[in-house]
Amino acid sequence: MQNVFSSKSSLLKKININPKRIKKYKTSSDSVCQIKELQKTIGNQEVARLIESGKIENVLNGNIEAEAEKFTEKTEKIEDIQKVENIEEKEQSTINEEVEETIQKINEAIDIAYSKGLINTGNFLYHFLENNGRTLDINIDTMLENIKGFKEELSNIIEEAKQNALDTINKNESTEGLDFELTGEERKFKFSKSDNEDYFNILSKFNYTYKTRVITFSSSKIPDFIENSGIPEPDLETIKSKGSDKLAFIRLSIDLNDRFDKYLNNSIILGSLEIRNEDLEKLIKSDMAKEFDIKGKSSDSYIIWEYDTPLEDVPEEDKDKIEEVEVKEEINEVKKDIEEVKVDIKEVENPTENES
Repeated sequence: MQNVFSSKSSLLKKININPKRIKKYKTSSDSVCQIKELQKTIGNQEVARLIESGKIENVLNGNIEAEAEKFTEKTEKIEDIQKVENIEEKEQSTINEEVEETIQKINEAIDIAYSKGLINTGNFLYHFLENNGRTLDINIDTMLENIKGFKEELSNIIEEAKQNALDTINKNESTEGLDFELTGEERKFKFSKSDNEDYFNILSKFNYTYKTRVITFSSSKIPDFIENSGIPEPDLETIKSKGSDKLAFIRLSIDLNDRFDKYLNNSIILGSLEIRNEDLEKLIKSDMAKEFDIKGKSSDSYIIWEYDTPLEDVPEEDKDKIEEVEVKEEINEVKKDIEEVKVDIKEVENPTENES
C-alpha cells in the first residue's frame, strides 16, 4: 500500500496537482498505471483536469478509450480552428499589404496631380485619405469660370428664374413692391475631360440648384436695398432713365450638393497611374478612408429685368379693350400713310403750284 501512495504522490507531483484540490477516489497500483497510460494518450493537463473534477474514476473504470477518442476529436477541432485562423491571418496580411499599396498609389497620385496643376484632383484625394468624412467646400465661382459650358448654363438658369418670377408676379393683383424668394428644381450638369480635366477627374457630373430673391419696383422708386446691393452708379442712372414701372431686381446664387464616394464616374488617370473604383472601395472597407459630401455656394449674381405681363394673363374684359386700342392705332397709321401718299401725288401732278 505504501508503494501505491508513493507512486500516487510522485504522479500528482509530476502532473503539477495540489493534493488538497483532489477529490477522493480509490487508488491502487493498477489505477496509477492507468493514469500514467492515460497521460501518454491525452496529456498531463487533461489528466489533471479529470482528477480535479473527480471524473478520473469513471475514466479508469473502462472509459479510457472513450476519453481518448473525445480528446482526439477536441484536438482535431482545435487544429482545424488553428488552420482557419492561420489562413485568415495570411489573408489579412495580404489585405493589409494591398491596402498599404493602394494608399501609397493614391499618395503618389496626389503628388502628380499637384505637380501638373490639377489642384482640385489633389485636394479631393488628399481629403479622402484624411479619413474623417468631413464635408468639403468647393468654389462654385471658380467652376463657373473654368468649366466650359457651365457659364453658358448660368444663362439658362437666369432665363428659368425670370420665367418663375414672372409666374409669381402674375398671381398678384399689384405687381409693384413684391419681395419673394424662389428655389429652382435640382438640375444635373455633365461635362467632358476636354472641358476641364481637373474637375472631370472627380466631378464629371454633379447636382446643383439655384435660389433667387425677386423685388419688383418702378424706376421712380428704387428701394434702398437695390441701391446698396453693389450695382454701379451708371447702371442705376440707366434704370432711372427708363421710366418703367415694371422692373424686377433678381439676386441669384447657385448651390452644389454632391458626394465623393467609392464610385467614380471615370477613373482618375495621371500618366501611367490610374485610380479606380476598386481602389476607393478597398480603403473604405478597411476603414482607411471615408466618403464625404461636397457642398458649394456661388457669389450672388444681380439682374435688373424689365418684365411685361403677357396678353394671355390679362383678364378677358381688358383683352377686348387692348385689342380695340391696337386696331384704332393701326387704322390711324394707315390713314396717315394715305395722306402722305396723296401729298406726294399732288406734288408730281402740279410741280408749278409747288414752286409758287
